[in-house]
Amino acid sequence: MINKSIYIIRKISAIFFLINYVLVTYYWFVFLDLYQPKNLIMKKIYYLCALLFAANGAYAQENALECGTDYLMEEYFNKNPEAKKQHDSFNLELSRLAKSGELSRNVNSRIQQGQVYEIPIVVHVLSKGDALGTENNLNDQQIIDWIDYTNKIFDGTGDRMLNETNGGAVIPVKLVLVKIDPKGKPTNGINRIDLSGNENYVQYGINSNSNFNGLHDVEVVKEYGWESTKYYNIYVAYKSAVGAEATNGYAFFPGGSQSNDRTVMSGSASLVGQQTLAHEFGHALGVFHPHQGYVAGEGKYARDGNGQYIRDENGDYVINVTKPAVCPVNNDCTIDGDGVCDTEPILSLYDTSVNIFRCLTGRINQCTGSPYVGAEQNVMSYTYCFRNRFTPGQMDRAMAQLLRYRENLYTSPVLDNQAKDNNVSLISPSCSPTANERMGNFIIGTVNVNFNEINNWTNPYNTLENNFYKDFTKGYVLAKTTTTIPNNTSTKLNIKTSDTGYLLATKVYIDYNNDGVFSEIDELVLSKNGISRDNSVTSVDVTPPSNAVFNTPLRMRVISDLSNVNITPCGNPRFGDVEDYAVTIKDETLSTDDLKRKKVEIVTNNSTLLVNANDLISNITITDITGRLIYKGDNINKNNFYKDLNTKNQIYIVVVSLKNGTKHSQKVML
Repeated sequence: MINKSIYIIRKISAIFFLINYVLVTYYWFVFLDLYQPKNLIMKKIYYLCALLFAANGAYAQENALECGTDYLMEEYFNKNPEAKKQHDSFNLELSRLAKSGELSRNVNSRIQQGQVYEIPIVVHVLSKGDALGTENNLNDQQIIDWIDYTNKIFDGTGDRMLNETNGGAVIPVKLVLVKIDPKGKPTNGINRIDLSGNENYVQYGINSNSNFNGLHDVEVVKEYGWESTKYYNIYVAYKSAVGAEATNGYAFFPGGSQSNDRTVMSGSASLVGQQTLAHEFGHALGVFHPHQGYVAGEGKYARDGNGQYIRDENGDYVINVTKPAVCPVNNDCTIDGDGVCDTEPILSLYDTSVNIFRCLTGRINQCTGSPYVGAEQNVMSYTYCFRNRFTPGQMDRAMAQLLRYRENLYTSPVLDNQAKDNNVSLISPSCSPTANERMGNFIIGTVNVNFNEINNWTNPYNTLENNFYKDFTKGYVLAKTTTTIPNNTSTKLNIKTSDTGYLLATKVYIDYNNDGVFSEIDELVLSKNGISRDNSVTSVDVTPPSNAVFNTPLRMRVISDLSNVNITPCGNPRFGDVEDYAVTIKDETLSTDDLKRKKVEIVTNNSTLLVNANDLISNITITDITGRLIYKGDNINKNNFYKDLNTKNQIYIVVVSLKNGTKHSQKVML
């Protein structure tokens, strides 16, 4: 929970600081009135110095606002325990990989030299009516420059930034403003939203918690967010908060349901020279604060007998600590604290018991007993130093999370800046789901369908989107959701289900006879139960039956749910979701000469499979519709083959490879 006492102390401290600067500024102006320079230019310089002195104090206060991600994720995990299980499970996996050295090796093997992973972003600017170009309503060029500055933090080329050559690390990601919007129309990746008529926003800004003042960010996401599996959404508000805590920004960690995926920024932290967006997107890549797990302390300025603030030999204010901060546990650096071994454990350097507006480089780290060695200048730290580095360990962690959870973004079709043509005419299905029966966030559903030209990432069912049924046959433009497959050879179908601790099931139907009805007997092309997060991709070779309708778009229905749910093509999903796509089977019937050269006959007799070919058979594989291997025969070197499978009313996929290099696939029932 948010530490209320810390919050109150910070606000009181801010008030005292403000009073201090007001008084000092006042005496500056009194001095100027008593000793006014005769020269007009000198007078202007004197007044400018006074104003800059006051402004500097105000800036320090603004800069001390924290990131709200810790509070945000605590609240989110409390409401979504399955997401917490997923999060903890992957952290344990990363710990194991780090200890064995596999983490760094795996990341390096996946990242080619010089490869940069582009992340398609949209920046939503939430205006309360301020003039364009001001801090509360940034203009386009300010946003473009800000994104460019952030990218230079990741690649280590920015001013004063460190990279792998001088003590830092490069995180090879690049934020790219998109060029097409969700309707396929041109855009510059900046979406301006006028909230000047929303009194709640105008007065309080945006808040992640609906129980506090401010426009609830979920309302903004529902109304204005772009599809989170294709775009990364960044919202810039004039003021942002997580509950009672004002923030410079906050972001969701990867994993869970990506419907929540977003970064929220305050306008004052969304400028060139600010590292806040790099910090928040670091969280979006699964990187923690170096002070993760510390316990906040309490402190206040020390005063002498005359009520004056006391300074030490370095000129810093002395703090009376009433409650010492507690360092994060660091027994196992691969799992404790931030889970990174090359970032030293530290306290939050914003903590009132630790620091009052000073960079601590060269000072003693209270958690190690030795001088700070870089964590006080880390992009992910709370610090008054210039944030100038990521570490190799943070890079490994970020890239592992990117490769695990962000494939939908770095392979997003919107990066090619072309709307997809999915215009097909389908007959209406005889049935469609009308609801999700449990209406909960269990992270259950289909997340990727890959079938020839189709490669579509989606969110599992979640209450924010209420996406129990997604019909991608009706003019969808952000990814290819229609395809054409041959009638006489197999096409690989891959279904990826969500990353959850539950065992899942998936079924896929193709309406081969185009009657609008999905048959369990001869139109079920994939069926799999007991799918775990470690084997979340289910594959099958799809070969259309000879009596399928050719050269006409047919509906394909993909259903994923909990493993013990009885999935039917017309039933409502219990916990998961249903997705519809379009498949056209192209008639590629061979000529007479081709048939003579390549002919393969596959017939059945009771439970026996018979294969005859005009050329020598090299090998034969038989799988069921779940992709489970039933039989594999190599080096057959005959023109005929038979196999008794001793089954009844089972559907199999038979793939015959000939010596001449041709392959024939056919679905049969035995």
